[in-house]
Parts: sequence; C-alpha cells; structure tokens
Amino acid sequence: MRITEKQKKLFAFLKKHESIQKEFSLEDVSNATGYPLKGSIDAKMSRNEWNEFVKPLGNGKYYSDGVLTIGLDEFLRRISIKNRLSQFDGKINGFNEDARILTDVSRSEFTLAIELFNRPSTPNRLDAFLTHFINAFEKILKAKLIEEKGPDSIWRKSKNEKKTKSIREILKEQFQESSPLRMNLEYIIELRDQSTHYILPELASIASRYFQSGVFNYTKLFQEFTGKKPIELEGIGLLSLVIEGDSISLNKLNKKYGEKRAKEVKSLIERFQNKADDIQNPFFAIPINLSIGIVDNSKNPNQTLANLTSSKAIFVEKTKDPKVSHPFMAKEIIKEVNNRILNIYSKERLEEILPKRKKIEFNLDDFNSVCENEKWQNQSNPFHFDHGNQARHTYSEKCVEFIVNKLKIDKNYLTLVKKKRQNRIRKTR
Repeated sequence: MRITEKQKKLFAFLKKHESIQKEFSLEDVSNATGYPLKGSIDAKMSRNEWNEFVKPLGNGKYYSDGVLTIGLDEFLRRISIKNRLSQFDGKINGFNEDARILTDVSRSEFTLAIELFNRPSTPNRLDAFLTHFINAFEKILKAKLIEEKGPDSIWRKSKNEKKTKSIREILKEQFQESSPLRMNLEYIIELRDQSTHYILPELASIASRYFQSGVFNYTKLFQEFTGKKPIELEGIGLLSLVIEGDSISLNKLNKKYGEKRAKEVKSLIERFQNKADDIQNPFFAIPINLSIGIVDNSKNPNQTLANLTSSKAIFVEKTKDPKVSHPFMAKEIIKEVNNRILNIYSKERLEEILPKRKKIEFNLDDFNSVCENEKWQNQSNPFHFDHGNQARHTYSEKCVEFIVNKLKIDKNYLTLVKKKRQNRIRKTR
C-alpha cells in the first residue's frame, strides 16, 4: 500500500488530538495535513471515509476517536473505500457499484444519527439527528431505486441541469400516500425544515415519537433490501426516547419567543401530537397511551412495543443530564484543583504533595494518573460520565473534591499513582 505524506500527517494529527482530548475544525485538519478543504476534505467527509475516526461535536467542531489503539497501516486500511466495499457480502455484493456505495454511506449516516441523538452533551443534537437520519434514508432509497430501475433513475430529467431527485420525489415514486413509512418520513422532513426557524427543545417530546418510528422503518427497509441489519445490536431500543417532559404553556412560549412566534410553535406541536394520536400506528409515530407496570401476567396490555419479547421486568432509572451532574472537562478539573490547593497550601507543602516538577501545580499527567488508579473511566460513576464512543470525557464536582481531599490526607498519593502509571506505560512499550 502506497502511503502519502498527507496520510501520515492525518494519522499523527488525529492521534495527537485524541490523546489530549482536544476538539478541532476541518480547517485545522487542512492546515495540518495539506489536504485541500474544498474538494478533498469536504468530499471525504460527505462520503463518510473518515467517519470511523473523525466524529462531529456540532458547530463545525470535531473530535478524534479510535486512533490511539491502532497503527498507521490499520488506520489507512480502514479509511480506504476499497476496503469498505470489500466487506460487503451476500445481496449487497451483487449490487451495482453506485448502489453499494450509497448503501454503505447510508448505514454510516444512520449509525451517526443514532450516536448523536443518544449523546446528551452534543449541542443541537436533535438538529444533528434530523440531518444525518434523513441523509441515511435518502441514500438507501436511491440505492434501492438504482437496483430496481438502473443508475439513471435517480436523476431528474432536465436539459438545463443535472440534479438527483429529492427525497420527497423518491418517496412519492416508491410508496403509497397512505404508507406509514412515507407519512412518518414526510413529517420528519418537515421537522427538519422547521428546525431552521424554531428551537427544537420545545419539539423534543413529540419529535422523539416520530424518530423512534423512523428508526423502526429504516431498520426494516435496510434489512429487507440488503439482508443485513444496519447496526448489529441485541435489542431494539436504539433511541433514548423523550416521551415525557414539562408541559409547554403558551405563557412560557410568549416569554421566550414573543406572542406571534409562540402561537406558531404551539400550533406546530399540537398538530404533530394530534396527528400521532389520530393515526395510532407505531410505524408512523410511537403511541404513548401504554399500560406500564410490574404484573404477574400480561393479559390485555394496551400496547406492545415492537420486537420486545423478554419476559423479565426492566427497571429504568431516570437519568440526570451530564451537563449538570458532570460538567467539567479534564482541563477544567485541573484548573479547579489548582484553584483550591493553591489557596490552601504553602509553597513548601505543595512541593511535598506534588512530585518534582518545574511549575508547582497539578497538571494533566497527574490527573490521568489519578483517573487510571481509581479506574474512573471504565464506566459512568459519581466521578466520571461515559458518553459512549467518544473521546470527550466529563467529570463531576465530586471528582474535584476527591483529588483535593486525597492530596490533603496523603502527601505520597500523587507520587504513588504516577509511578504506577509510568510502570504500566513502560511495560506496554
């Protein structure tokens, strides 16, 4: 495999940013690697060539994930389109090449939509879900159209311009007007259009009912078309449903948006709620008039969620927003610890509790040593929150208090945990 300097620089850039948990922009990638932003990087991102390692945070920012654990050869193998297409088997392997690429990109877009929706810390996560989920549906429908009618079938018949058909046009071609899948997706597309005018938090409760139905529809369509699931999971609950929230009064909306816009938002919410309640079809919008309880038998349930066959009771704990419970990034933890110990201890005492260093303050290596010793990052806990497959960890006030207290009661604590980490790194190398 021929390796270019740009590829080496990309690998080094992503590895560095993952190790220090630092976000970046696509312009930063261009400056560091030499890849042109327009054309090259934009094209690779639109084709999801780098999506396994370059993850969006919102507002044009990204973070790196999964590069630290692999070498350069493996990294290049995974971002190769040829490699990705070679992984297809069964029905997909016999598809037209354009259909195969569209199917692969669709699956990536769908996976990304799910990851973003289930990550509470992502800014504008509902808007991000809408964008990637609709892209996923559009690409799988175009792949399906190519397989059924040929590559020319996805293009508009026009002498003046060459454009592919819109998702609305393809829905009308492939599905009856009464199809729950078509109606569901048309409503989701409308939500996408409305999100440019309205702030989606007010729509979250009703929107998630449509989103979950959309996930069912996409999964079913993808599996029927390809013979494979888009995501290999044991369960069906791919989304963190938001079916309960504070009631939205016109007075609250008036204060936030003004009288005219508040009426429009209220009307939109009510229209979506009424339509979902009228149709009562889980493939259009998840009904919420469910009977939920712990019982000895399951006679006469009001509603059964699709594909849930377990006979065991499932206890669901109401989660807290990690932006409230675990608001600190690593650099903010370090700043907080320093603010407290520098105000408490003399310079002589700090020299005792902090191992020898040029600048007498708690630093990132100290913090990483504490995290590793206490095994905080193994899972979510009172000190650390696990956001899933992302390199951006967050921590709580308890984390700050723990470190400050440890330094107070044991002057040798930091020396010992740093030594343990250094020994572990030395053995690994």
